[in-house]
Amino acid sequence: MSARADDAGVPGEVRNFARAFVVLQIERQQADYALDTDAYRKSDVLGYIASAERAIGQFEQADVDARRGFAAHVLFRQRPS
Repeated sequence: MSARADDAGVPGEVRNFARAFVVLQIERQQADYALDTDAYRKSDVLGYIASAERAIGQFEQADVDARRGFAAHVLFRQRPS
């Protein structure tokens, strides 16, 4: 995956966390509406948990200023009206 121009200066740990968050959020939303009880196997769910734990661990390794910058971006970025 190539870096976008707005990714410049963003540590890989923060980018990886953001990507994992998006993927896991989509899976969580799909699971909320999955009517088929076989939609998610235990092994799939354990894999998602492991992915979240890895992403959190990597994020915690990032510089505190990078983590704060990411939080500020998420909280205060301009959203479409």
